[in-house]
Amino acid sequence: AYVQRANAEGRSFGGGDTTLRRALVLKAAQLGTKLPPRDKLLVAMQIAMHDRRFAQARVLAAQLVALDSTDPEAWYWRGEVEMRSGTRTYPHADTLADLASQIRYMRRAITLDSTFLQSYGQLILALIACSNPHTPWACFDDSTVYDAPSDLRLRVGGRKLDSLRAH
Repeated sequence: AYVQRANAEGRSFGGGDTTLRRALVLKAAQLGTKLPPRDKLLVAMQIAMHDRRFAQARVLAAQLVALDSTDPEAWYWRGEVEMRSGTRTYPHADTLADLASQIRYMRRAITLDSTFLQSYGQLILALIACSNPHTPWACFDDSTVYDAPSDLRLRVGGRKLDSLRAH
């Protein structure tokens, strides 16, 4: 219940009160010593995200999916962690997440449960980011290439880049 309240607060305008969200997730961790493994992973992952330990949050999100690959919420959180891990950061370190992965995870969540509405919002944001002609990235089906916009046109090719951003 505390995690759900934290998630609801996060959907408030501007992301809500981050201090309150973190306190709610920490309360869930304190009370959740007898939680099932899935819920323990979910709480630990959210604490890692609130503490900006994104590498750890990405590992925990992957474990959540590995625990049950038919769980749309697990795929949603895997995509959410990707997004918060710096998909729109440039210069982009290879250890950061990428937009193509975020899109893939959100699509998987929607495939598993077409009523999982949060996935649509994150998918739309990622697709908009990929289609923006002024960004330092190009989104392919399986990866994202990051480079200065002028260098990106040379590296990927002008026609290919325009085609990628058109759909």
